[in-house]
Amino acid sequence: MVNIAGENRRWEWADTNGKYEVELLGADVARRKAAELDEAWPVTHAKYANPRALRGEPAWFAELKQLVFDHSQAQFHEMIREIIVAELYEGLGKVRNSMLTARYDELPRVAMRIATMAQLLVGLAHRHIFTASGLAALESMQLAPRPSGHDELCAMVMRGELADPKRTSDVVESYWKSVVAWASETRIDLRPACKWPI
Repeated sequence: MVNIAGENRRWEWADTNGKYEVELLGADVARRKAAELDEAWPVTHAKYANPRALRGEPAWFAELKQLVFDHSQAQFHEMIREIIVAELYEGLGKVRNSMLTARYDELPRVAMRIATMAQLLVGLAHRHIFTASGLAALESMQLAPRPSGHDELCAMVMRGELADPKRTSDVVESYWKSVVAWASETRIDLRPACKWPI
């Protein structure tokens, strides 16, 4: 962090030793980014919630962490609703279309996307930030309550068991039913938050 308002620069490069990323943020930009809440929050906010400070005031890092979690239950529920309606149900539609048309080429990719969004859904429901995006599946399977079909979906994708279209479809369909039941049990309203203008 720097004391230059609006500063927001990023560098990425790679060499034979590895990949490097450096961000230079003004304090105002860091606060704004830490306070953002979107569907990817469980995998994007570890750097603000759990920083490894090389130097700096502990109070500054505590402020960033507070901003990360300073959202209402209604705000988290809205993000979860968006995942269920815009991602999971849309993915389910693609799976069903694939099965109806017997065109299975995209089915593994769709199942992987559904599993990724399922992990984010569970993270948001528990206000849990995953250690790393590569650990989201394993960590999400430790958080309860979660939709009952969650573990089977994640395990299928983690093992790469996506060659059988019928099994993939069956797991996704079962997961969808469990999500709807879970949403009802956890009092997440799947209707839009805004009112229709008519």
